[in-house]
Amino acid sequence: MTWTGGTSRTSQVTVEPAQGATVTFTGDLTENASWVDLENVSMPGQSWAIDGPTHNVTMGGITAKTFSITSEKTGGAANITVQGGSYGPNHAYPDNAINSNGTANVNTSITISGVLFHDQYRDSADASDHFECLQVWDANGLTVQNSKFTNCDVFDIFMQRCDPSACGASTTPPTPTNVTIQNNWLDCCTTAASGSVVYSKNYAIMFATDHSEGTWSNVTIRNNSGDDKINLGTNQSDPQSWTNFRVENNALPRIDDWQDTNSSAVPGGVTVQYNEWFQGAPVGSHDLAGASPASLFKNWDGGANADGKQDFHEVAGAATVGAGDPNFYPATDIDGNARVSPPDIGASQVAH
Repeated sequence: MTWTGGTSRTSQVTVEPAQGATVTFTGDLTENASWVDLENVSMPGQSWAIDGPTHNVTMGGITAKTFSITSEKTGGAANITVQGGSYGPNHAYPDNAINSNGTANVNTSITISGVLFHDQYRDSADASDHFECLQVWDANGLTVQNSKFTNCDVFDIFMQRCDPSACGASTTPPTPTNVTIQNNWLDCCTTAASGSVVYSKNYAIMFATDHSEGTWSNVTIRNNSGDDKINLGTNQSDPQSWTNFRVENNALPRIDDWQDTNSSAVPGGVTVQYNEWFQGAPVGSHDLAGASPASLFKNWDGGANADGKQDFHEVAGAATVGAGDPNFYPATDIDGNARVSPPDIGASQVAH
């Protein structure tokens, strides 16, 4: 099913079930009508897509297999909000993606908030399928917040640029920029597909450097909690620079350097401070390290991969309480509770 139109409107039209009713779509939806707010629709086993230049669209409370937001030769998607709902299970490519269809046009102003990403993993033993809960390679202005990720291959969030050698130098969008990732639970990641493909390096958040990214700029990763690492790149030999890239107030095992040597080194141009690296060493000023994760989170299962049982709510008395950057934090936590200064490290805030 494909929806089009809305180009002459200047305000959103809401499409939702009647009070007390339940609406289920039995097929995929291409929502290419601008100025539409689609609410509380179930799409079990199905996917939805938005293609540029569609703009001013909210997809709220949707239950589906996957979604995609794609720039087209006629333009990029703009002012798209994915609010609430859940996506999964899905065991075959494609994964959830913010991407491009052979154009240099850019998707702008994308917000993903309060979403559950779950059970996005391959049943196939084909290791060439790079599978994530969320893959991004075309965005200027992206916020991923207040969301929960569990049971993902290979990363929870994979940020990259489409390699010009594959996409074409004249049709490749620029490196994603103006990105905020905050207040998320990152229960990461599966290590095998059908017991036959094992991945030794999984990351909650991965920023690639081997697709001609050039510069990662204007990126904030703050107040996230989880059981796997942040990785900034793949190899030091990649021509790469980092500008206004901040990693703060996170409660995560470790941040990997761009050579994957687990040394906790980070490239120049990246600010790292006020984090709790509970399986690593302090990296920047005011970083904490070495706390038992069982003393930080309400339900710590030993870091079992992707079982969906971990509760990353902070516990009272944790080392992370009031230990965040007093001048740099979201106004609320993953549950909508107000933060105070200094804030707690991690996705949630306890009363204090």
